Amino acid sequence: MAEIRKKHLTEGLQELSLRKETTARQTAARNQFHRDERARLLSQAEREDERLTSATIPIELQPSRGAQPSVTEAEVWIARKRNNAETHQRAKQEERQEALQALYVNSEGFITTEKELEDELEREFSANRFTAGSNQRKNVWASGPQADVDQLLRWRESTLGKTPSSVFGKTATTTYEDRLKRIGEELTGGKISDKKTPSQ
Repeated sequence: MAEIRKKHLTEGLQELSLRKETTARQTAARNQFHRDERARLLSQAEREDERLTSATIPIELQPSRGAQPSVTEAEVWIARKRNNAETHQRAKQEERQEALQALYVNSEGFITTEKELEDELEREFSANRFTAGSNQRKNVWASGPQADVDQLLRWRESTLGKTPSSVFGKTATTTYEDRLKRIGEELTGGKISDKKTPSQ
């Protein structure tokens, strides 16, 4: 019985090996046939009836299939992409530098000690916080309405030589100073502190 089982196992393994080799040869032959057929179809000439009945299109105007850019076109494309990347990097660097300058200038008003924090709280929550006659920072609505277009034109045409505060009051003066500050920053390329000197 054991010999019969051993013989059957040997015959089964041999049959499986032979079947595997046969299947591999058939698959390889089928794949090779498909590759040869594809190469033949790609390289065959155009049929005569199709050539005689097709629309007359110059070869220069026919769409290219899978055309690769020339060396010159590739160099131009690479140079343009490199220039765009450098421009983007410069813009990021300038934005970062401007942010650092603004942080440095605005750091004068940062609260860094407990004493400064207590003083700021006293100013913010004082009883005369929004009183018009106080020296505290005022609510934007405590200074009256903003100047309209008609007032701006009147100041421009009939009050030359006068300061904006003489025409519109404190609000216009602040706007005027803000504009001068922005112009100065554009001319100097840096940030200007909002902190006023004692003479002001």
